[in-house]
Amino acid sequence: MTNLSYLYNPESARVFFNGNYFVDKNLGFQIIEHGVILPHSIRRIRNELTDLGGIIDGNGKYVTSSSLYYGINEVYTPPEAIYCSSETAIYLGMFHHTWEHDLTDNLSRLWFLKSEIFKSEFKNCPIVYVPYREEKELYGGENLQSKNQLSYVLESLDVSFIKRFRRLLEILEIDADSIQAITKPTRFEKIVMPDEAFLSHRPTKGFTKEYREMIEQVRNFALKNRTPTSCKKIYYFQEKGQIGEERLAEYFYSKDYEIVHPEKLTLDEQLNLLINAENFASTTDSISYNSIFLRDTAEAIFIPGYVNRFTEELFTLNQVHPLNIHYIDSTMSIFATWKDSFCYIISEQLKKFFEDKWNGYDEEDFENFLKYHKLSASKGKPINRNIKRDYEKVFSDFMTQLRKREDLIADYEFCSDWTKRPLLYYQTHVAREGWCAWKSENQISNPINSKNTVQGIKLDFPEKFYDVYCAVYDTQKDGWVEEVITSYSAMGRDRKEITGIKIRLDEAGAEKFDILYRVHKLDGEWTDWAKNGEEIFLEDVKLNAVQIKLEDKFAEVEQEITRPQLTYKTHVSNFGWGEWINENRFSNPLDLKKDIQAIRINFSEPLHDVYYSVYYNEEEGWSKEVSNSQQAGTTGKEKPVKGIKIRLDDEGAKKFDVLYRIHKFNDDWTAWAKNGEELLSDGQKLNAIQIKLRDL
Repeated sequence: MTNLSYLYNPESARVFFNGNYFVDKNLGFQIIEHGVILPHSIRRIRNELTDLGGIIDGNGKYVTSSSLYYGINEVYTPPEAIYCSSETAIYLGMFHHTWEHDLTDNLSRLWFLKSEIFKSEFKNCPIVYVPYREEKELYGGENLQSKNQLSYVLESLDVSFIKRFRRLLEILEIDADSIQAITKPTRFEKIVMPDEAFLSHRPTKGFTKEYREMIEQVRNFALKNRTPTSCKKIYYFQEKGQIGEERLAEYFYSKDYEIVHPEKLTLDEQLNLLINAENFASTTDSISYNSIFLRDTAEAIFIPGYVNRFTEELFTLNQVHPLNIHYIDSTMSIFATWKDSFCYIISEQLKKFFEDKWNGYDEEDFENFLKYHKLSASKGKPINRNIKRDYEKVFSDFMTQLRKREDLIADYEFCSDWTKRPLLYYQTHVAREGWCAWKSENQISNPINSKNTVQGIKLDFPEKFYDVYCAVYDTQKDGWVEEVITSYSAMGRDRKEITGIKIRLDEAGAEKFDILYRVHKLDGEWTDWAKNGEEIFLEDVKLNAVQIKLEDKFAEVEQEITRPQLTYKTHVSNFGWGEWINENRFSNPLDLKKDIQAIRINFSEPLHDVYYSVYYNEEEGWSKEVSNSQQAGTTGKEKPVKGIKIRLDDEGAKKFDVLYRIHKFNDDWTAWAKNGEELLSDGQKLNAIQIKLRDL
């Protein structure tokens, strides 16, 4: 049974829960003659980072289902010679060693090792897998290439398998030491690839009876070895949780749930807790996958990190054994992120489930939301455009209460303007790119150095506010396209490039606000600001960016900063160059553990010269000083930057201080440095830079 009545919008969520994830099929295997197993690699293909690796058959064709993620259909040329073996290998797939993959993808082909055909025909064959590249970084494993290699470049499981998964194999009566990792390209006489019993990254998603039998074997082990425990209600919670999750855990603790930190327990200890539990609760991230080891008919509460964002992996696991499941919304995550930062609160729905009286949101909920907003906005995350649909009135009610708390808002200056009213959001449709990311008021819709022209625009408010009307001009011949209202797209006919735009608010909105807008032309110039339905018309010049903002007609007029912005972008390992960003923004997400290798700094328009250099290490010291968009640092050499210094020219230094700080891999910011002072990271790699000007 799955109960959705405690979601914010049960009807819109119901469509996600209609699937049957049991796959009724007889599993088999395929034999690939003279196939090559390629180690995992991350390559840039069509300007996107792509996971590669798996099996190439004897004809050079990629075996699609051999990869962790389906549908890549790409091969790569190995950087080293292919080792050849005359043996037949059993291929178990590509293993990504996080617990969510250990319980799903990494188990998927292990059924074959328990089959009669394996025992009778293949028991003496080497059993191999491809380790996912990131696992060495995530778990601090030794460098696989530096270990003593076996006869055909296989690696013992001891290095790459974490203890918990190794113990899971022992419970399944599978010899972990017999499974070895392919770390160099290897050709086998034959490769036996079993079918998958758990399909999570495939067109058909689900599980087979073989997967259910493996999970049942683990549960039977737990039942057989069960020891009594007083913990009948358990809440699974990782210590480094999301914003508000600790408060969520405290609420469940007040309902007699024992707080369990699974990362501190062995697998056997976890299994004993789960098999004894009558009630289980967690958020819907990978920690919820542990519910697969609960007894039949146990009660499970799942709290999504984001409204109407569910994983089919969890849906699949929910159907392996019968549970009494309740999905409860208790979140205020509004930014369009996935597997990133979430914000949990104590919602009316959660209190209704436990029959608690609802007296509105607590101060801690507002504080957590403001922290979450500041963090997400600082990373440049856009607000989800489906807020009105997903949250219905919940978000508006929350914001109505928050806007009354001026004392709290004042403590979070970054959020103050946004919390006074809903911001206007807009996105553009661009030639050769399609619809781009949503931007909030006063942000530039697209890079102004792009040659891709704007073909249409869409505007909306995340909450009920005022209606906004927009029309575009596509060519002199066709004229103005019919005006559209909020959330509808104004497009050139047949997706022609637009050469004009006009935007207005409805009558009620126009009484309180001016709506201002300008466009950036392909010749490199901005138009003047227009407002309140005035026409911007470019004749024969096309445009590549739009900027829109609202101004309160009755607010005190603040002096507008008219100077050009200091802008910068960084080159990051495995990702390449990021986009240009304005001053005081973080160059990269703080949780991105990829080191900065180079930087470019300039003004958005000519103002002053800016000079900068980067520091490598004690041996190489500082790079040559460069200026105005030139590259400081290296690309393609995997040489991390560990320091920086920045200064303005003499004229600029009379008007401004240039301040800068760097964020290190240990999650610490350095103190601010200024005006050419040397700023070092104490030998650590850095993953973000922040730069700003201060008037003198």
